[in-house]
Amino acid sequence: MITKSGLIGFLALAASATAVAPARAEGPGWVYNRTVVSVVSTAYGGLNIRVSPELSGCTSSAYGPNYALVQPPTVDGLKFMKADMLVALVTGKPVSLYLTDNTCRITETVLGPY
Repeated sequence: MITKSGLIGFLALAASATAVAPARAEGPGWVYNRTVVSVVSTAYGGLNIRVSPELSGCTSSAYGPNYALVQPPTVDGLKFMKADMLVALVTGKPVSLYLTDNTCRITETVLGPY
């Protein structure tokens, strides 16, 4: 039988272990309602996006672990995604991004609240 003090101690230990756990990369899946703070277009046609709250641990972008990436030529919708990101940057509208995996490659975007 677990006592009340034993349960409290266990929960405190679990909370402290969670607080020091290493950061993991975003994805796969959706990150919702972020604010675009930077859009980087590259010479080879790639698109790097930084949002707030920041992503962490992304490994695909040369711009660091806080940037998600749309990498051509495999993404047919690159021009549409870039348009969405620029509108979001200028207007402050939120975006949601679908990241394929922990490399934070973007394959879908939603402009506006999701």
